[in-house]
Amino acid sequence: MRIFPAVSRPSLGAGAFGLALIATFTAHAAVAPRHQARETARPSRKCPRSTIPPTVLSLNFAEFDQSSGGWRILADWGCYRGAAAVIRRYVAAGGAALTPPERAILYFHLAQMLASTGDRTAALSALGLSQRASAQQSKRFASWDVYVQGTIAFLRQDRRSLIDAITGLEKTAAGQAGTAKLVTELNLATLRGLRDCFVKDYSVAYSSECAVARPHVSLPPARGTQP
Repeated sequence: MRIFPAVSRPSLGAGAFGLALIATFTAHAAVAPRHQARETARPSRKCPRSTIPPTVLSLNFAEFDQSSGGWRILADWGCYRGAAAVIRRYVAAGGAALTPPERAILYFHLAQMLASTGDRTAALSALGLSQRASAQQSKRFASWDVYVQGTIAFLRQDRRSLIDAITGLEKTAAGQAGTAKLVTELNLATLRGLRDCFVKDYSVAYSSECAVARPHVSLPPARGTQP
């Protein structure tokens, strides 16, 4: 199971996009410093420091964020700094073409990558950007904002606020049905994992080791999904 699972889509697989990313990043790889060793998921992989293939920055949102052709291949390798750099460049290149929900999701994933490197301060800053982006569609993103608040609480080690966020999502899920309920339950399982592994690093607390009850969510193709 991926550490940072996407909402399932008709998969592009690694495909040409993924293979191009692998080839380019491997070609420009450098041995990670000793303090970054935890960022290498497999001993045979080396995390990149530069050069983002132009083809990756030209992907649409679903291809970049919801398939293995974008930043996720680096996250799967444990190259969280590289994944964060790719997301930053993609957001900058996307500009006004990105919708508020897409921008909110990308900033959230940026925060996840930063948190996984141990940089909680930078991760909290990215989560603030995610909240501001979603504020433009406050009603639609009500449960999303609670999920973000719960993640912020974990990074700040504020257990009471994290529990409040879990309670809020439980109430929301109780009144939902269908896809909306499944997505809320996905986020709820994640927050429960953060609660149960409260003193652990984010990358561990977010993983299936802690969020054991995270359900599988399958959605039809659409712009602006949730993670």
